[in-house]
Amino acid sequence: MSEALDYLDTEFKEISEKLVKKYPDLFAEDMDTEAVHFIRTPDVEPKWIARIRRCGHPWNKLPGSAGIIYLVETANEKWKLLNDAQRVLVVLHELKHIPSGGFTEDSDDFGKLLEHTVQDFLECIAAAGGDPFWADPGRGEGIVNLLKTDTKFNTEKAMQAAVSKIIEQSADVKVEVKEI
Repeated sequence: MSEALDYLDTEFKEISEKLVKKYPDLFAEDMDTEAVHFIRTPDVEPKWIARIRRCGHPWNKLPGSAGIIYLVETANEKWKLLNDAQRVLVVLHELKHIPSGGFTEDSDDFGKLLEHTVQDFLECIAAAGGDPFWADPGRGEGIVNLLKTDTKFNTEKAMQAAVSKIIEQSADVKVEVKEI
């Protein structure tokens, strides 16, 4: 049984609770981190850092899983390469998959997941200071840790700044168009 406990990801859970408390407007109206189970998987090398899925049958029938609606899995080796600010953004990114109504049993969106939208990606890029590759190891130096700043994250202003920065960075990119 202690082996199973080794997979629990208490760090991801703690970050999610703090983010939801500090920035409730960024998440589903009925966000309930107690209904999200967080695990860290060692010895895997996937393309993703973390992923979320609905905790349906048979997983929601296991002992201790009552009330768990979503499961977030973190790839340990990739997670360890990120700094604290990047980790906070990964948590934000994963929790944005949960729609309002995702925790409400009589909702049409109960247990569902959202595909990311351009706005979701821009929010993360904005929080990362305009770096579209914020999740790459070694790219986290300029990223503000949303949990350690007193500034409220203004999504609209931050997204406008991020788009401006991306446009500015891409101004140096030369595109050659050839006629066919």
